[in-house]
Amino acid sequence: MYKTNISSNMIVSIITSTSISDLFSRIQAISKIISTDKKILININEKKDSLNKDIESLNTKKSELKTLQATIENDLKVVEQKKQEQEEYSDKLNAEKEAVFAVIEENEKTLISKPLSIANSSTASVSELQNAIDTLNSYIPLLNSSTTINLAKEGISNAKARISELNTPTVPTTSTEVGTAIKTLTMESTAYYGHGITASGLKPVRNPDGISTIAVDPDVIPLGTKVYVSGYGLAIAADTGGAIKGNIIDVFLNTHEECISWGRRQVTVQILEYP
Repeated sequence: MYKTNISSNMIVSIITSTSISDLFSRIQAISKIISTDKKILININEKKDSLNKDIESLNTKKSELKTLQATIENDLKVVEQKKQEQEEYSDKLNAEKEAVFAVIEENEKTLISKPLSIANSSTASVSELQNAIDTLNSYIPLLNSSTTINLAKEGISNAKARISELNTPTVPTTSTEVGTAIKTLTMESTAYYGHGITASGLKPVRNPDGISTIAVDPDVIPLGTKVYVSGYGLAIAADTGGAIKGNIIDVFLNTHEECISWGRRQVTVQILEYP
C-alpha cells in the first residue's frame, strides 16, 4: 500500500466493500496494518539512528586513528633523527678519544725514550742498564697505553739479558793467549782514574782490547795476578788502595764520567794461570 500511494489504496479498499460488515472488516484490517507498520517504521528509524551513530563513531575513531598514525610516524622520524644524531655524536667522541689517546701515547713514548734507549743499548754498562730497569719499572704503573707498556717491559727484559751477558765470563777455560781460569770469584767492584803510579810502580792503564789495571787486596789476589773481570776485560792486579780490603776490586778507567757510569757493581773475577 505504501509503495503504491497508501491514501488512494485505502479509499479504494473501503469503496469496494461489498457490505457493511466487509467495510468494517476492511477498515479494521487497514488500521491494524497502519499500526503495525508504524511500529516497524519506528523500529527501523531507531536502528537507522543507532547505525548512523555507530558510523559517526567509527568515522571519528578512524579520524583519530589517522591522527594517531600521523603522530606515531612523526615520533618515529624524531626518534630516528635523535638516533642518528646520537651515533654521530658517539663517533665524534670516539674520534676525539682516539686523538687524545694518541697524544697520551706519544707523550708516554717520549717519557720512556731515554731509559728505553739505554735498556736496548749494546754499549751501556751494567749500572746504566740497572738504572734504566729501575726507571722503567717506576714508569709502568703510570702508563696508559698498552703499546708503551709493552715497549717498557721489552726494554726491561733486554736490559736484564744484557746485564746477565756482561756478568757472565767469556774467557775460555784454555787459551794460549789468555791462560787457563784456575779460580772464579764473585766480588764487589768500584772504579778509579787519574793515578800516576800504581803500587807496582807502573802507570795504570785502561785498554779494552788488551790488558788493563785493577787495584786489589793482595791478601785476596796477589799483585801481578792476571785476571778476567766480567764487563771489564783482561787485567793485571797491579795496584792497591786504602779502601780495597777483602772481597773487592777497583777497576781503572780513563775518565771520571766512566767511573760514575761504572758505579758499584758485582762482577765475576777469573784468576788466570799464565800459559
